[in-house]
Amino acid sequence: MGIIDPPQILNLIIALGVVALPVELGILLLVKSIKSQVTSKEKRSELIREAAGQLWEPLQQPQQREALITEIAAKMWEPFATPERRAKFIGEASHAFMRALKERGGSLEGVAARVAKAGIIDAIGEGGAPELLGKLPGKVKLPVVGNVTIGEAIQLGAALKELFQGGGLRALTGGSSVVQGAGSAAQLP
Repeated sequence: MGIIDPPQILNLIIALGVVALPVELGILLLVKSIKSQVTSKEKRSELIREAAGQLWEPLQQPQQREALITEIAAKMWEPFATPERRAKFIGEASHAFMRALKERGGSLEGVAARVAKAGIIDAIGEGGAPELLGKLPGKVKLPVVGNVTIGEAIQLGAALKELFQGGGLRALTGGSSVVQGAGSAAQLP
């Protein structure tokens, strides 16, 4: 790599401007003329008539119309030309149809699950028991424990709360605490 030469960069920019400017002006003039033709109602209807005439012209002569229809029919029949191709096409079409049905069923199951979840959340919001949270589907990822259900997360939270409030290991194991008695830890808030 050489040192950046500002005069050479300036020369390249000027050369690019000299070449690109006329091309850009030509493009802008062409776009302007097309825009003026399309925005004028008279010219727009004339362009539409001309385009429709060009599309309809091959279909006015019976020989050309027959050739066009034959060509289109041949292209449409091509996937069904041999028994192997027909079997492949039917197999692919049935596979796509079954996949679409499964996706539709999955969508309906997802909607039903969201409705059930919303019902549980509404019941809790209307003063339902907090244990209804345990019935919510899905899992949460806890830092040390990993993936657990919402009900398990609530139980872990309650056990940790009891542990920190002086319940000892009994809160975690469900049994009796290893250290019995009222110590200073039992009086912590």
